[in-house]
Amino acid sequence: MKSEKGFTLLTLVMGVVIMGLLAVTAGNFMGNTANRRMKIVTKDRIKNIITAIYGNTNISPQVDYGYVADLGVIPNSLEDLIYDNGDLNWNGPYLIPQYDNYSFEDQLKDAYGNPLVYDNINGAVKIANESLLNIEKKFEFSPYSLENSYLWGNIRDIDNNIPNLSDLGNIVITLTYTVDFDAAIPTSTSTSEKKGGNPFKTNPPLEDTFYGRIYTVNPSADGTYRFDNIPVGDYIVQASHDLLGIMYNKPVIIHPDYNNRTDFKFNLIFPGYPGYGAGTQGNKLIVSYTDLIIDGGSDNDLRLGNSDELNPVTIDKIQINWSNSTIFEKMQKIVIGNTIVYDKTGGLGSGTKAGDISGTIIDIADFTIQPMETGKILELYWNMDVSPKSLELKFILLDLTEVIVPDVISGGTVINESDFLIINTPDLVLNSNFDEDISLGNSNAVNNIVLDQIELTWANATGAEKINQVIINGSSVWSGNSTSGKLLNIIDYTIPPTANNIVLRFEFSKNISNKNISNITFYMSDGTTKSNP
Repeated sequence: MKSEKGFTLLTLVMGVVIMGLLAVTAGNFMGNTANRRMKIVTKDRIKNIITAIYGNTNISPQVDYGYVADLGVIPNSLEDLIYDNGDLNWNGPYLIPQYDNYSFEDQLKDAYGNPLVYDNINGAVKIANESLLNIEKKFEFSPYSLENSYLWGNIRDIDNNIPNLSDLGNIVITLTYTVDFDAAIPTSTSTSEKKGGNPFKTNPPLEDTFYGRIYTVNPSADGTYRFDNIPVGDYIVQASHDLLGIMYNKPVIIHPDYNNRTDFKFNLIFPGYPGYGAGTQGNKLIVSYTDLIIDGGSDNDLRLGNSDELNPVTIDKIQINWSNSTIFEKMQKIVIGNTIVYDKTGGLGSGTKAGDISGTIIDIADFTIQPMETGKILELYWNMDVSPKSLELKFILLDLTEVIVPDVISGGTVINESDFLIINTPDLVLNSNFDEDISLGNSNAVNNIVLDQIELTWANATGAEKINQVIINGSSVWSGNSTSGKLLNIIDYTIPPTANNIVLRFEFSKNISNKNISNITFYMSDGTTKSNP
């Protein structure tokens, strides 16, 4: 009997079962892949929403605090991030579509198109259908702390005196947050025209109108001030003395859940203390130089500055002497900070005969150096090559005080600030999450030193080890997150004459043990630097 070829019923059944199993497996794989993608997209949208509410905390130093900074409160609904809610300080949209084919409303939905759920009481954003993805992200800070932080600080005069009780009302501390409308308009409106309407501000800001918040307080009897219930953001804090007509401004970032502190030291003596009213412009003029040798027919080796934090310094006259001079050598032009203050080159009798001889007191066009300005280049031009000759100068200030270079008289200053910075480093080993073994001082008996930047480097550093805060003598001058070897742009700190044992404290993100400080460099306001070791 001939055998029949073909599939048996059992074979067919087994084939169908195997194909079904393969189809189910492929379906599950495709479904899991799609779910993973949906999860990633949804997480990104939630992250962007939270960043729009109170900024990106991963940027150091954080300077953008989003919706909360502008309006002072967290939004009542997510729609407030993209649509003008009527508040004059609304500066949105705070949430911009990631791609051209997305609308503004898409940013408020999960990847499946369901509206995201926003908890403005506890501070969280999550998806509506938890059975799909079960994603929830809570705020890094509580809504209360975002809306109710604080700032405090000390008020002192140049001798560290606190204000007298009768003087407290003359000192006003003002904290100001200004809404920057120019920084918020997107570069393209194509997405808003395609979908969702126009999310931009319905009432454009008016010119010459202030938008933001202003707070004012007077110091307490102990010489401190404090602002409470302050929303996070980047502010300007000002200390002014109405009686003396002086003020100081400092930028300050109000962080949530943080000891926000900014101290003020008035560069004078408060009323009621010995020495009140003393001081001259000559004490504040800074003159620094690399050398005093004329090389050719010009010289630009001198730099001028003003160490006063409040008052300008005005140069009225300059006397210039050079060695072994002749009557044929004439000073023809003087330039300070790119401003011509004396010029004989284009007048009657210009040429080799025009100008003033060595030792002449030259009445220049008054040149004013504003408070804390440094690096003003002094350029001197002669009618001929007068090198190599040594140079001497006398600066006569508007208040008739004098500063002589290279000698110092009448309290004048001829310095490189770095020459007088004292760095005491008894121990260069990090053994904790903070270090305060370094102390600073000023060996100059007359003039201040102003620290502008600091760079700290430690051995075998990792990316996880970061500086969180720099404190000098109890005053916070920098905060954020910075790794080893980065330049920290601190709030300028003034070390007064003869000061010593000023403690420098670094606070770190984690415990750093048995690591040596390989370098610490200080950058002064006159551009000079000093390092240790």
